[in-house]
Amino acid sequence: MPYSEFEANVPHVDLIECPKNKPDSELGFCRLVMDGDDAYVYVFLYTDDDSCLSDIRRARKADYLMAR
Repeated sequence: MPYSEFEANVPHVDLIECPKNKPDSELGFCRLVMDGDDAYVYVFLYTDDDSCLSDIRRARKADYLMAR
């Protein structure tokens, strides 16, 4: 999936860096998607054209929520 399609159609949060910095900012970037009780990190790699989805990783929602 190209990033332009993801950006337009999937509610998400931009992450400053990918978990464990994989991939690093020179190779790609990550977006966080919350879906009910689940969370997912979508990994995109830079290509010559549009960045392309390369992986979807299940994440612990608690790692991304602020506790009061």
